[in-house]
Amino acid sequence: MTSVSPLTNLIPDLNYEKEMKRWAHMFKLLSEPEPKIGHTPRNEVWRKNKSVLWHYPAKQKKYEIPLFLLPPLKLP
Repeated sequence: MTSVSPLTNLIPDLNYEKEMKRWAHMFKLLSEPEPKIGHTPRNEVWRKNKSVLWHYPAKQKKYEIPLFLLPPLKLP
C-alpha cells in the first residue's frame, strides 16, 4: 500500500539541465576575481553648509568648456 502525501503536489519536478546551468553560472560568478573599486579623485571647489561642489578632473581633456550638472532639488 503506497501512501501519497498531500505535499507531493506542492513540490515541483526538477529540471536537471536548467539547475546545472544555474549552478554553473553561480560557480562562475563566485570564482571570478573581485572588481577593482576605489575612490575617484576629486577636488572641493565650493562649500556652503551641507552643499559641496566637487571637481572631478579628467585624465584626458576632451572639451574646452566644462559641463556643470545641477539636479533639481524639488519636483514641480
